Amino acid sequence: LLTQARRTAMLLTSNKTYEGDYNGAVAMLVEQCRECSSVLFDVMSVIWVRLRDSKGLHWKHGFQALQILRNLLYHGPLSAIAEATDGMDKIRLMKFYNDNMRSQICTQIRQVASQVYNLLVDRAKLYAIRRFCINERRMSRKQEKRYVKQVGMQVSM
Repeated sequence: LLTQARRTAMLLTSNKTYEGDYNGAVAMLVEQCRECSSVLFDVMSVIWVRLRDSKGLHWKHGFQALQILRNLLYHGPLSAIAEATDGMDKIRLMKFYNDNMRSQICTQIRQVASQVYNLLVDRAKLYAIRRFCINERRMSRKQEKRYVKQVGMQVSM
């Protein structure tokens, strides 16, 4: 039985181009992970499966899984850090990815894997980035509320 979050994570890390707003879907998935720990468990299990099967033509699986993991580290719950730390060996292996004929693809995957790995090793940097992201979300919510109030005043006049 696939949960909606698991299905979404599988679609986001698929070889096929995601139909719809990719960034919005990732943001929604991260938000769901913050709200419910079972969703985080489902998403992390997809990430580990996708990292394991990112050989040859399935290189996008690993690349996109690492990108979602990076988003979880930046914006997700603190438990995402613990989950990612449990799989550091898999992330470390991706830093040396060389299972594709195109060197540019290998370089991109290695770069994202190195970013994620370095975030997990340097917790001070990770927490500083998380604080920055939280402040940005707060500021954007305040601006949205201000805009809604302004539009509401204009409509009622």
